[in-house]
Amino acid sequence: MRFVRRYRIGHLYLLGTRNDMARVLIGCDIAVHASRGEVGMCLAILEFMSAGLPAVMADEPSVCQCIRDGETGLLFRSGSAEDLSGRLLRLIDDPALRERIGAAARRTANAEYDLRDTLAAVVSAVKTVAH
Repeated sequence: MRFVRRYRIGHLYLLGTRNDMARVLIGCDIAVHASRGEVGMCLAILEFMSAGLPAVMADEPSVCQCIRDGETGLLFRSGSAEDLSGRLLRLIDDPALRERIGAAARRTANAEYDLRDTLAAVVSAVKTVAH
């Protein structure tokens, strides 16, 4: 919460674990994925994109592989709170940019990613590591 106060970010809700994210995302304006380090491709990013949300995420290679910076999302330097806040403020201040990036993200998610294929790839990767 210090980050929120320091960078004057309002209307931020930390919801914790949810099982109704599709319903929750409909009411959102911007998505953030601020993981540090290599965490692998995150299905949450595809959920953001499918919901038509402009997403801001770290420039970690495995995290941002499905984002084209400035087109289907915005990337920030991993570990840089200032860079993250700058990207957020850019989206907050520019509704047309939010709309354009969100629409492009939705089109990309629908055209290039299929949830069944993505889940199958995740299960396959886990099985490979587990054996």
